[in-house]
Amino acid sequence: MNFQYTIHSGDKPIIKIRESELKSLEDLLNTLCIYPHIESVIDEFKVIYENSSDLNDLIEDKYNGYWEDDLLGKSFTVLGYDNGLDVFVNENMIYIEDEYQYPEIPRVKLSMSEFIQTLEDWRDILKSYSKS
Repeated sequence: MNFQYTIHSGDKPIIKIRESELKSLEDLLNTLCIYPHIESVIDEFKVIYENSSDLNDLIEDKYNGYWEDDLLGKSFTVLGYDNGLDVFVNENMIYIEDEYQYPEIPRVKLSMSEFIQTLEDWRDILKSYSKS
């Protein structure tokens, strides 16, 4: 995914994405700034991506069959935080929303491969930051 951003450093890197419609993605990346945690998140999404042709079985086995029916149709929550930041999967698409901080901004919609690549790019930024 192409977007413009800057990295602000302090005790940890903070990403600032210039496109306001991607604020939910910005919040998610800043939430995942702990390097070992982002690895497990990437691994989880890779499993979902590899099993995307048979999501029903994956949902039943890994997520106890819990599908949500909302505006996305048939979807399930992979990541959810108490602050209102949620990541949904619907077939081969990822939706990110921050319903409390940005209720007026539509959900960010990415293909699964775009989302995984974005996470891997952020992981690499975090890695390079931790070495400096």
